[in-house]
Amino acid sequence: MRLKYPFVLFDLDGTLTDPFEGITKSVQYALRALGIEEPDRRRLARFIGPPMKESLMEFYGMSEEEALYGVRKYRERFSAEGWRENLLFDGVPQMLSTLRDAGAFLGIASSKPQIFVERILEHFQLSEYFDLVCGSELDGTRSHKAQVIAYALQQIGADAASVVMVGDRMYDLDGAAQNGIDAVGVCFGYAVRGELSVCPHVYLAQDILSLTRFLLRKEDMPLPFSSDVCLHTPRLCLRTPRLQDAPEVFQATGDVRVGKNMRFGTHSSLSQAEVLVKSYLDGKETGTCFPFTIQTLDTGQFVGLFAFRREHASQDTLHLSLFLSQNHWNQGYATELLKVLKPFAFHVLGAHELRAYVLEYNKASQRTLEKCGFLLSETQSLEDSSQKLLVFTAKTG
Repeated sequence: MRLKYPFVLFDLDGTLTDPFEGITKSVQYALRALGIEEPDRRRLARFIGPPMKESLMEFYGMSEEEALYGVRKYRERFSAEGWRENLLFDGVPQMLSTLRDAGAFLGIASSKPQIFVERILEHFQLSEYFDLVCGSELDGTRSHKAQVIAYALQQIGADAASVVMVGDRMYDLDGAAQNGIDAVGVCFGYAVRGELSVCPHVYLAQDILSLTRFLLRKEDMPLPFSSDVCLHTPRLCLRTPRLQDAPEVFQATGDVRVGKNMRFGTHSSLSQAEVLVKSYLDGKETGTCFPFTIQTLDTGQFVGLFAFRREHASQDTLHLSLFLSQNHWNQGYATELLKVLKPFAFHVLGAHELRAYVLEYNKASQRTLEKCGFLLSETQSLEDSSQKLLVFTAKTG
């Protein structure tokens, strides 16, 4: 069985290497030539990724003429010394070697001028791993990521479904979408918080190891439930639960307003919440549960728990379980979560069907599911209750 993505295109800056020192010092040099002093190089990290000319115009309100002069001054320093003020992320050579041994075609798609890309790859002794290197030209040709990816795809000549773009900024993910290919975001680069989660992607990798594991997936192979994944929505962070979450879980599950909507009912003790969290973690290890603790992105405040469940590890029907603490109701969080988790289930976990269960009186949850593309498929009777349990489903394709 072949790799899910036999052709892998990598961004360079922020994905394979950390160019912070060289880029920010060169931007400082260019700004100084334009009469602008910026002593805090951390403020210049936003220049890592997008085209330099557009960045100067956007961030400093420059005219095109001023920005072009800034680009020339930037390259003056970068070509002399900035290009080597660069660090290789740990594990990159091993990842590339492993992918090559698995039969992957590896390419670079960077909006950095190709002459610098090739120089940096040689410097880090990475050139041998790549079958194709595509960058921009010094005259501005292919300065946008979508243009670079389009050019790379022309050179490869492969079916779009067999190619994936790997990058750390929205320009990488959006550029991939514009060219009809899947994208993987890496969370160890220079994206601002929440940037990648709102862009089209099939996976967000927290480190080189998880990225390697994802890229080694075979065709039609779902992501193992034992994998650690952290997802983001515009306002929320989803991470693997911990037993230490139990007190915050109990604050929610011990609330009768929350408990009446849950199939397990209202919890009366902390130990019950501990059992619930442990069952999620045990299911994760056996491949029958993929759980997330939900927190606010800005403050880390506990919001709720979410889980995909299945009866056995090879099943491609996933059952959804979600509860939010009462003080986070009516804020649009459930819709926001499902917009990220639904494609994650289909494209990353390999599900073919999702099933969600709602009590008949819970009209708000029914509207949320319908808004997110779920259809009412079944009505079930509950023992010792006059309420009906409604089953909503969504299917891939």
